[in-house]
Amino acid sequence: MTGFTKLFGTIIASSVWDLPHATRIVWITMLALKDRDHTVRATPKALALFSRVTEQECQAALESFYAPDPTS
Repeated sequence: MTGFTKLFGTIIASSVWDLPHATRIVWITMLALKDRDHTVRATPKALALFSRVTEQECQAALESFYAPDPTS
């Protein structure tokens, strides 16, 4: 895992910031893991391990990322 992810302060204005802690942690982990094509190459189980959340919390986070954003 090599690479660089630029993190802007405006990230805290995102609607994701209003979601549960585990969801935000998975989101930040995905930003850190993404490759140059912006693809995260990890299974949900591996993503949960990298994020230090349960598999259920990771799955809930992924489902929320796929769902429409009612505030957007």
